[in-house]
Amino acid sequence: MATKFDSILGRLRESDDASTSNAHDVNYTGSTASEHGVKNVGAALDKLLNKVYYSAVSISSFTGGGTYEVGTAISGVSFSWVLNKNPLSIAIKQGSSVVVDDLTVDSRSCTYTPATAIKSNTTFTLACGDVTDAGVATSRTASTTLSFLYKVFFNTITGSTPSTQSEIQAMGVGGDTAKTHWSNSKTITHAFKGKKFCIALPSSMKISKAVTSNNETITSKFVAGSEIDYTIGSTTTKYKVHTFEVAAEMDVTLTITLA
Repeated sequence: MATKFDSILGRLRESDDASTSNAHDVNYTGSTASEHGVKNVGAALDKLLNKVYYSAVSISSFTGGGTYEVGTAISGVSFSWVLNKNPLSIAIKQGSSVVVDDLTVDSRSCTYTPATAIKSNTTFTLACGDVTDAGVATSRTASTTLSFLYKVFFNTITGSTPSTQSEIQAMGVGGDTAKTHWSNSKTITHAFKGKKFCIALPSSMKISKAVTSNNETITSKFVAGSEIDYTIGSTTTKYKVHTFEVAAEMDVTLTITLA
C-alpha cells in the first residue's frame, strides 16, 4: 500500500528526460555522507523522508487477562487492543511461543482457544511488527496476564459459624456489608457492627495482626475453626474460619493484616 512517503519519493526520483540519469543516482563522495551510510541522492532522500514522515506503531491498550479463583479452568481468552495505526504484522505469544499468528494487520481483537484449559498464571504478549525511522525491523509489545488467586471471605454474621463451602461463600455475597477479597492483598478493613465477625482463609494463610479503630490489638482474640474442604473445579483447598465474638454489640472498624 503506497504511503505519502512513497508518493513524494517517487516524484522526486522522476526525470523529465528519459535520456538523462535520475537525480537519485548521483553519488555522494564526501566524508559526511559516508559516515551516515548515504551513497547517493536517493539514499539521502530515503533517510530524510523517513525521519520526517515516520510514525512508530504504539499500543495504547491490550486486554484479555483477568483474575480468577484457583481451580478455575479457562478454555478461551478474548483479546482486544488499540493501536495508532496498522503495523506490519500482528501476533500473540504465550511466553516465548506464538499462539496466534494468522491476524491481519487491521485486526483489533481475537479469541484464543488453548489445546488445554489454562489453570495457572499465564502471560500473553501482543507483538506488532514495525520498523524504526532508519528502516530497521523491530517489534512493539504489550502484555496481559491471567492470574489465579485464592479468595478470602469475611463479614459480620448472626447465628452459627460457617462450616461448609457454601456457607463460607455466602459470607461474600449476602447483604450490603458482604466482602470478598483476593488473597494477594494483605490488608482488610471492615466496619464491624454486631457481636460476631468471621473471616475464612486458606489454611496456608493466617491473621498476623488485627486492630480496632480505637487502637486495641485483638489478634489473639480470633479463634480458628477446623479445616473445611473448599473445591473449585478439580482443585480442593483447605480453608479455616477465624471468629471474633464479643458479649455486647460493637460498632468499630477492624483492620486485619494477613500473612
